Amino acid sequence: MATEPVETITNWCEFGEYRAYILMAIARRAHNDDLTHRGEVVYRRVLCDVDDVQDQYDDLRALVARHDYTFRIYLSVNARNTLDAYFDFREEMNGWIHDLVAGDDHAIPKLGKVDSYWKSALHSPEARDDRCFQFDVDDVTDAEIDAFTDALDSQTTVLLTRETPNGYHVLTEPFDYTAWEPPVAYDDLDTDGQLFVEEIEAPGSLA
Repeated sequence: MATEPVETITNWCEFGEYRAYILMAIARRAHNDDLTHRGEVVYRRVLCDVDDVQDQYDDLRALVARHDYTFRIYLSVNARNTLDAYFDFREEMNGWIHDLVAGDDHAIPKLGKVDSYWKSALHSPEARDDRCFQFDVDDVTDAEIDAFTDALDSQTTVLLTRETPNGYHVLTEPFDYTAWEPPVAYDDLDTDGQLFVEEIEAPGSLA
């Protein structure tokens, strides 16, 4: 049983009323030569309580094991507001019914994929319950990432620094970054990012 990824997830998540997180496993074209962009594999699970974490993580690992691909597991940085997502999703489903009544049968397949559409609604930026920043900093030395986080400390609260296959994810409270001059160039700033949890290499690559 893998413990470090589960600890990373549980340590970050702050569950509460109407708060959930999205845990996902993604096999991308960039990490799998025989995949096309349209053929990328994505699995998502909703975490509503700390007791969900181990079971949902194990479920994702079982799904990943069915493929000969390299997967990366990510966690939504910001909690999702399930109540806001519900009202938005209900409006979306009302649109499906309106289309069906009007004779548009394109909505019929959607009724068989409600679970997938619900996860998409929950994952939408409109459903986020937090406003954390995620800095993606790649190809840096230990000294450079230390300088980067020290500089952030003078601007805001650094919540987490997590190593990734290419560098680091640095999570902070929101602040006016437009006036900030970082000592090290960062690759991306995401206001609704996905925290790297784990890379699972394709079984064939381990031979």
